[in-house]
Amino acid sequence: MFPITHYYCAKKIFGRSSSLLILGGLWPDLARGTGVGRNQAHESGKQFWQWCQKQAPDALDLARGIICHGSDPPGLDFYADESWPGGEKGWCFQAGEAWLAQVASATALPEHYVGWKAHNFVEMAFELILIKQEPDLGRDILAAVVDQKAVEQASILLSEFWHLEPKQVADCYAQVNRIFAIDPLDPYNLALKQDLAMRFRNQSQAADIEAMAYLLELIAKDKPEDYLAFLHQAMNLTWKTMEIIEEGGS
Repeated sequence: MFPITHYYCAKKIFGRSSSLLILGGLWPDLARGTGVGRNQAHESGKQFWQWCQKQAPDALDLARGIICHGSDPPGLDFYADESWPGGEKGWCFQAGEAWLAQVASATALPEHYVGWKAHNFVEMAFELILIKQEPDLGRDILAAVVDQKAVEQASILLSEFWHLEPKQVADCYAQVNRIFAIDPLDPYNLALKQDLAMRFRNQSQAADIEAMAYLLELIAKDKPEDYLAFLHQAMNLTWKTMEIIEEGGS
């Protein structure tokens, strides 16, 4: 999932917001910029929680954000990417199957990338659906990444845990609005960021940004009630994960 969706879910699960909660929710997708592997970052939530309990109990919101984002223990990305009833992978992969041909045409990606990118398009549709419901979500994220005290605290703690330099982590947070479509959050900016990412990774040099934007708008308008129903179920399951961890369970 993308930043708006992760923040929306964490905010709903805990009934509140904080800069550290937002920064934690961003970390698993930013970690690659520091050399930490995607899977490592998505599967470290419980270990980081246990570490924070001893080293920085006042920063547990950072760990909460990471856990709610991640895949092991099961957070939102587990249900979106890894496993959901009805198919071999998560909900976003299953929903993306209906759009494979259109995604292939708009992105000009090689065949072996299309399934992953279709699931990304479904994830971006969530961003468009949710920002209409709560227009201030992006503003809150951008406020968190310029919250000097919170960014400094998060950067020190994450660098200690992952054996990095604090500046590596802080630099990633400073790039959030360049990497992701936060402001503005609209189909065209989402498509533009995807084009830049695909070019950076040498996946596609011939994507049609206008076609991608049109497709994103189409997907977001298709069956938003199905998207929200999944999200509600996934949030309930993620909250159960958090209850177990906060109570000291396995």
